[in-house]
Amino acid sequence: MIDPFDPPTSPGRHEQVQVRVNASADRAVAPLVEALAQFDSLISVESCQGGEPDAPDAYVTFRVGETWRDLGCFLAWLSSALNDQPYRYRLSLVWNNGAFTPWAQIHVPPASVTPLAAAIRSVASRAS
Repeated sequence: MIDPFDPPTSPGRHEQVQVRVNASADRAVAPLVEALAQFDSLISVESCQGGEPDAPDAYVTFRVGETWRDLGCFLAWLSSALNDQPYRYRLSLVWNNGAFTPWAQIHVPPASVTPLAAAIRSVASRAS
């Protein structure tokens, strides 16, 4: 049986490495996707610029590290690092039924994407 908490060393799995690739993103959320890409272990998997009646906020869905603990620690650290920002944003950990690993999401009003992206780039540069 594959242990969902230790995927890289589980039998039958190949070692994974991070590679940089070009990805498509809605134009208005692209600065946030690019800012998050400054963290080497972060993988963006979905994004939307928001502004729709059923999805007013822009968001990026991503993974960090190898385990749910890595992701949780990253979210706690990022939340603390961004704590003094004057605009609204929401970080969340999402674990859907049947999934082996959770995802993280960052939601922000569309008008705050650019300043939040700048803050994340600043945090990333201080962390490296």
